[in-house]
Amino acid sequence: MQALGQPGREVGVRVWLGLLWLCPWLLHAAVGSVDQAYQGFRQSLLQAPVLMEWRGEDLQRALPLPLLQPAQMEPQTGRYPLDALQQLYRYQQQCQGPLPDWPGLQAAVEFERARCENRALPEAWYAHSGWIHPGGGSYAARTLQQAPARRVALQPYLHLRERVFLASQQGMLAQLSRLNDAQLNRLLDGEPWIQAGDRLLMAQSGGYRVYAPEVWQSLLAQQDLHWQPERDEGFCPYPVGAGCWRLSEPTPRWLWYGIILLLLLGVSLAMLLQRLWLRRRAARERQLILQVLTHELRTPIASLGLTIEGLRARFDHLPTEVHPLFARLCDDGVRLRKLAEASRDYLQSGAEAAAMQHLPSVAEWARQRLDETSVPLEVISDGAVQVSPYWLATCFDNLLRNAQQHGRGAVRVQVEADQKWVRLKIMDQGALTARALPALLRPFQSRQGMGLGLTIVEAMIRRMGGHLSLSGPPTCFSLVLPKA
Repeated sequence: MQALGQPGREVGVRVWLGLLWLCPWLLHAAVGSVDQAYQGFRQSLLQAPVLMEWRGEDLQRALPLPLLQPAQMEPQTGRYPLDALQQLYRYQQQCQGPLPDWPGLQAAVEFERARCENRALPEAWYAHSGWIHPGGGSYAARTLQQAPARRVALQPYLHLRERVFLASQQGMLAQLSRLNDAQLNRLLDGEPWIQAGDRLLMAQSGGYRVYAPEVWQSLLAQQDLHWQPERDEGFCPYPVGAGCWRLSEPTPRWLWYGIILLLLLGVSLAMLLQRLWLRRRAARERQLILQVLTHELRTPIASLGLTIEGLRARFDHLPTEVHPLFARLCDDGVRLRKLAEASRDYLQSGAEAAAMQHLPSVAEWARQRLDETSVPLEVISDGAVQVSPYWLATCFDNLLRNAQQHGRGAVRVQVEADQKWVRLKIMDQGALTARALPALLRPFQSRQGMGLGLTIVEAMIRRMGGHLSLSGPPTCFSLVLPKA
């Protein structure tokens, strides 16, 4: 049973190994050229002139993180309870009523009281307030709505989105103000490439280098590269961060053919493995049914044998006319018993073999098996093997019985060993050749019996690391075992 899916598995393994070899090659063909162009573009930029360059600590010194994050411009519903924010909003509108006592809102409560009382908070208060109002935006921006004259003093406490930059300004914060919210968030996360208007920002050493359009676009064209700042849902041959890099020229047609072929091979392999799995499962189910039937047949067969023995003891008292019927009953009983035994051995041959043991002398073992027979033993050379004694005896007895029942002339046994193998040969004077072995190994094909014997022998000798061979004429079956 275990050999049922072996050829299919070998084919599947070969196809799979071919795919494993083909995948890196196609991937390298598709991505390797893009990677080479990408690395060349990046190295060219490192040597090109920049508009400006800043490090990560420069950005931290320029503005605290809350004054850079776009989400801080929205109501902070994720940090504070909604009812507390609503209570603060009502007080802000009417300057009367209860104020929330939530622990994280003390600065907002103090700010709203000062605003309603028209009382100016000192500049130092803004530096220790947490900068961002729970309703969104900075405390400084809300103060400037009532006191615009304090803009210069409160400028350091404004959010990036609350500051006003002229188009001619070239500073770091002016460059950042040109980014949309998604780009600004990516920059804070360390995105390697960002496009701000027509300028390109490249991450480098924890900071960024800013390039003019005539610089980076020219270098991009030299490498035949196309850069998409935000990937779409289509295929991207070389993703970096949120963007996608690909060659300006279309992908070669042969590469697409290779990818399609790879997909077809993958689908074929999946279908093959599925068929093998279904066949294996069906074989196991059939084997289980046969095992149950064989087991259940043993009881009535044993009972039939006892009945036959009882009748045999009273044979002289049976009417003469039933003697032929009794003889037929005896023959059928013997046939049923042999059928059950052969079926049991055949089914067990698909299970795990018994524990292996060291056999120091094959010749001595064979001599003991032949003690009660007249079959001669010839020992040319001897050797030790590692086998299952039970299954070796089953295989040997099966071949010996076949030679005695179906062979021609005298039967003899020979043991011969070389450096690697020990051969236990059962020979008669028949005319079988090696070409007959495949047909003999097919179960249920024999005209004389069930045809399970050689199938069992071949399966179990293979489990012990050896193999069954046939040569002739004269007919010679050999149990070839690896030498221990």
